[in-house]
This record gives sequence, structure tokens and C-alpha cells, in this order.
Amino acid sequence: MPRLTQEEQKVFGFIRTHQPLIAELAHIIGWINPLLKTIKTNGASQDICTEEIARLNEIEQSAQTEREKKLLARVKSYLENVKAILPAKQDTYHASSDIIESCFGLFKYRQSPNKHNGVTSSVLLLSLRTRAHPESLLLDLDVKQAFETHTIGHIAKWQQANLSENQVRKRVKTLKK
Repeated sequence: MPRLTQEEQKVFGFIRTHQPLIAELAHIIGWINPLLKTIKTNGASQDICTEEIARLNEIEQSAQTEREKKLLARVKSYLENVKAILPAKQDTYHASSDIIESCFGLFKYRQSPNKHNGVTSSVLLLSLRTRAHPESLLLDLDVKQAFETHTIGHIAKWQQANLSENQVRKRVKTLKK
């Protein structure tokens, strides 16, 4: 603040007023971000939940406010619940939507920018992305066999049964009459 001009000090004056809250949030972010990173990276397993609960018990000793203590209790309760629903000790649940977001991001990238096209049969590409090996990106799929057993006609039938007609096709049909 001392380095700021008088005008800037007026603009940022609310920081002094809310300094205790800002400090509390900074402390919370300091312990919650590593927890989120661990679970996002490794998934939720009984071992990881146990380790994180133990770490949160240590952090509880330095909790600065009642709000932080309540948050710690709720996070620990959540981890206990996750731990309890895991069927076996070696099971791990994915705890990140990154895979889904990546699949839809790639799908949207390949879609036509014309919004009137709507969802086309290219939506079938979504399932291919989930069949790719994460490091090599090679498909765990016999492409030759898939091409030999599935024709454009199969895709057209699937599209007719599962997708609504898009605006572009409706317009073309109407103008042909």
C-alpha cells in the first residue's frame, strides 16, 4: 500500500478492510490445492483418502478460524465417505472431469463452426477417443475389421434413429421441392 498513489490506495482500500478474510483464504488455499492435486492426479483410493485425512488432522492443529475448522471437518467427512464406498482396497475412482472435457473439446474442435448443422454422426468420434491408449494414442480397436463390418449405410441408419435432422438438411430438402 505505501507504494501506491493516493488514488490507487482509495481503489484498493477494501483490501485492508478484508485483510483477515484474505489471509484465511490464502491459508485454506495453501492446504486444499495440494489435496486437490493429489486426488486429481492419483484418483481417490482408500490409501490416498487415509493419507489425506491424516494430513488434514495435522493441518487442523494450525487452523486459524472456526470457518476453516468446519471446512476441514467437511473435507475429512467427504474423504471418509469416499473411502467407505470404494468396493476394495485396491480400487481407485477417477476424481477429475479432465478426460471428459478433453473428449468433448476435441469433438467440438472437429465440429463444423456452422451451428445450424447441429449434432451430426461425427458424434460417434467421442467413443473412439476413449479407446485410445493415453501415451501412444493408438486405438485399442481393429480398424480394418470395423471398416469391413460397418458401412456408411449403418451410420446413416444410426443417425436417423438417434439424431434429429439439422437445420441445414431441412433447408436443403425444403428448397429442393
